Amino acid sequence: MSRFVFSLVIALAMAASAVAQAGTWQIDPNHTAAQFSVRHLGVSTVRGAFTKVTGTVGPIGYGKLRAAYGEVGTQPSPYLYENEFVGNRQFTNGYGGLFVSPQGIGGLTLPATAPAKNLGPERTSEAEGGFDLGLFGDLADLNFTLYRRRSTDVILATPAAASSGFTQQFANGATIQNQGGEIGINIRPIARKDLSWTIGLNGSINHNDVLSLLGAPYVTYGGDGGFGIVFATVGNSVDAFRDLDYVRCGRGVTLFTSSGNSLLTAQALADMKASLGPLGPARLIELERESKRGGMITRRWKILCRSIRLQAIERGYPDGQLEEFLITATND
Repeated sequence: MSRFVFSLVIALAMAASAVAQAGTWQIDPNHTAAQFSVRHLGVSTVRGAFTKVTGTVGPIGYGKLRAAYGEVGTQPSPYLYENEFVGNRQFTNGYGGLFVSPQGIGGLTLPATAPAKNLGPERTSEAEGGFDLGLFGDLADLNFTLYRRRSTDVILATPAAASSGFTQQFANGATIQNQGGEIGINIRPIARKDLSWTIGLNGSINHNDVLSLLGAPYVTYGGDGGFGIVFATVGNSVDAFRDLDYVRCGRGVTLFTSSGNSLLTAQALADMKASLGPLGPARLIELERESKRGGMITRRWKILCRSIRLQAIERGYPDGQLEEFLITATND
């Protein structure tokens, strides 16, 4: 009986305590503070408190700065050091392919790629920094990042002297850099318990540059790309397309030097058209003489028109640009 009475008293006391919890409490601002702690570098803890307990929230609810740096390395493939004979290698000439298979016996040849020597690992370092902001009471947030990644000692197939019996050799021959930025913003016009709506916008930009190629202006990189052969080009990106084309004026090709172009005024071109146009097309153009002197090449041409013989003299340089071009009539 006494145990029952004791249990009843305890239950009544707990019920009275629960009823008391439903009362209204008034926070005393003089004895109230919000405390926080932050781990610093994983070795210490910084503690603090927010002493201001009243006021309005500003446009920036929270902010965070970010910074990171890292380096990684990639070991070269061990098969780049091998120099193995290959079979059924195809050689071509002007009439088709020639296989090294005399009388049905398979031939063996060395590959076009020389075995690599003293390859080191590719190294990539990256630095990144940015910030995150919470805006207008968590109704929006903004993030921004800048980065730069640089790869050194990149292993590429660099050109080799054909006299060595090979056309290329893998070497630590490239420095490639990527740098750019990212920005993103999220807006929450509706943020309720039963309904939320978020609008997100983001953008990014990346700029790729080949900084060096072991002295080569460009090397093949990645095979065919549909429009041409993919190349890594100094001053350009690693996925630039290069292909063959015809040399035409108007594509950066200049027939005359700067001195020669200064003589080709609009009036001079109009005079040549007026004097040479009536002669019609040439029936014969023949090189009569060619001489070299002082780094310049002089050529004399014989031109036969319908009723007159002309002589053209050009003076230019080994790269094909002309310094002078004269046309005169002859009597012989």
